[in-house]
Amino acid sequence: MTTAKPAMTAGVGAGAFTRRIDGADFSLEANTSRVPSDRAYYVLQGDQIIFRSEAYPEALARYQELCLAHWEGQLDGDEATRLNAARGLYALDSQHPRAIAILKSAGDAGDHRRLAQAAQRQAYLKRSRRE
Repeated sequence: MTTAKPAMTAGVGAGAFTRRIDGADFSLEANTSRVPSDRAYYVLQGDQIIFRSEAYPEALARYQELCLAHWEGQLDGDEATRLNAARGLYALDSQHPRAIAILKSAGDAGDHRRLAQAAQRQAYLKRSRRE
């Protein structure tokens, strides 16, 4: 006998949710003291709500736009800041040329392994498309 799966409701669950980058002035939040508890996701910049959506993918996309701008602005910082920014950018866009260059030149073994794995995946995809 099979049982029916419980119906999933759209929107935010009951718990508080926050996503932010240390040192940045923006965040993605739901059910926190800084945003209404209305089953929606909010992007805040400073203390101002700049975006609201009941759909997580939409709110996440807006938040990631701010992440992209934040990390690109830090690529000219000191070595540790540049490396952290390159990692953030690479996580968002694995084809970001400056991020890749920084990770190749200043990254650690883990960064080099991620780059090598990505190159292997790309080579495999290219081969499989020709067959």
